[in-house]
Amino acid sequence: MIEKLPSGQEAVDALKALQEPDVGAVIGWEIGGVNGLFPLLLAAQLGLPYVDVDGMGRAFPRIDQTTYDAAGLPTTPLAITEPSGNRAVLDSSGIEKLARTVMVDFGGWAMMVAKPLRLGDALKAGIPGSLARALELGEIWQPPPADRRWGAPVRAPEPVRTPADRAKASGGFHVARGKVIEVWRESTGGFPRGTVALQRLDTEDSYLRLEMQGEYLVALADGEPLVTTPDLVCCLDAESGRPIATEQMSYGSMIDVVALPAPAPWVHPRMIGRVDPRAFGYDLDYVPFGSL
Repeated sequence: MIEKLPSGQEAVDALKALQEPDVGAVIGWEIGGVNGLFPLLLAAQLGLPYVDVDGMGRAFPRIDQTTYDAAGLPTTPLAITEPSGNRAVLDSSGIEKLARTVMVDFGGWAMMVAKPLRLGDALKAGIPGSLARALELGEIWQPPPADRRWGAPVRAPEPVRTPADRAKASGGFHVARGKVIEVWRESTGGFPRGTVALQRLDTEDSYLRLEMQGEYLVALADGEPLVTTPDLVCCLDAESGRPIATEQMSYGSMIDVVALPAPAPWVHPRMIGRVDPRAFGYDLDYVPFGSL
């Protein structure tokens, strides 16, 4: 997406390709990253309400890793479009592999709109309040600046908080602060994969390794798993507190690593196998949040 900018019209075009005239609201597929914003844009473009529910409650790399899919709700056919105007409507039991192949052919970035669901089914199967949760985290990590307009009421300055304080206020914990000493990446089967090595600054002669596949999935301290998917491994710039996406990670960066708990549905025994480390090819078991 960094190299192939969207026009903003892709979701509208994808919905037209599905030929679904009776759409009454827009919901999200995943709240994580920029994918949490496009449903809001589509709702505004169509003049429809946006309902605060999504199928992940975070970000996962595969389109079949949703609570909608786990509940057996139909998510195909789905339409894929890209900024140049190319589009495809897909309907297949192997939709993940097929959609990723099309996305690669489209240049590595595309917009997807899935078959509409009944709102009651989506609310029952989905994860509610994800947008509200994202806004809450934004207030904690990126509080709005004081209003400096003439005549504006004076607001008390934001109290200085450490990353550990902010992590605790977010319901998680601060894993480590470190300097990136190596970043390794490859792309296989349409998935960007990689490893990040950090030298910890809070502990002498200690290292942290992050495994990523589009998202940060596992954090290991000196080779031992510390935080694992579906719990969230979050990387933030140590100076600004802004999130660093996997594609933005670079050598020499100073970052804070923070862990947040997964949305409750994902740690249910019936669901965990879809999104635990082994679901991504890592020979690791899920480490329950905060158990280490």
